[in-house]
Amino acid sequence: LVERVPAVIYSSETGATGRWFYVSPQIEDLLGFTPEEWTSNPDLWYQQIHPDDREYAVTTEAKLLAEGSRLETEYRMYTKDQRLLWVHDESMNVSISDNQQYIVQGFLTDITVRKQAELTLRESEEKYHSLFITTKRQASELTLLSEVQSALAQELDLSVLIHTVVEAI
Repeated sequence: LVERVPAVIYSSETGATGRWFYVSPQIEDLLGFTPEEWTSNPDLWYQQIHPDDREYAVTTEAKLLAEGSRLETEYRMYTKDQRLLWVHDESMNVSISDNQQYIVQGFLTDITVRKQAELTLRESEEKYHSLFITTKRQASELTLLSEVQSALAQELDLSVLIHTVVEAI
């Protein structure tokens, strides 16, 4: 049953160097490591996390455990061949290890496609917001130019004309 789930199921200690007791075969599809490679190196999880996300992943894990909450976080990880993926990591505390570390059971799923769609949407929103601001500014400028044009058409006296233009600006 576990081998058919489209996620990596795991049981591990928490923290940057926590031992991994079990990881399902899907780890190889997700990150390119065999279950044996993954469980034999307690530093591998932390090493594969993107450097900018490491502190976040570890501190979020510790914070949620201290609160007694279910762990749920998202961060970037490198595959064995150095591709960058986004993963959703969800787990819950089940016991304490002989090293006095929390033991969690959980799953990892690939959310890269969703994160790319979110980024594309955010970029699109920023682009259209910028266009809206530019359009609004241009409309104000056109209104001002229209007022200047009207003043020019109505005034022949240069001093009155300059005074009217200055007031319009």
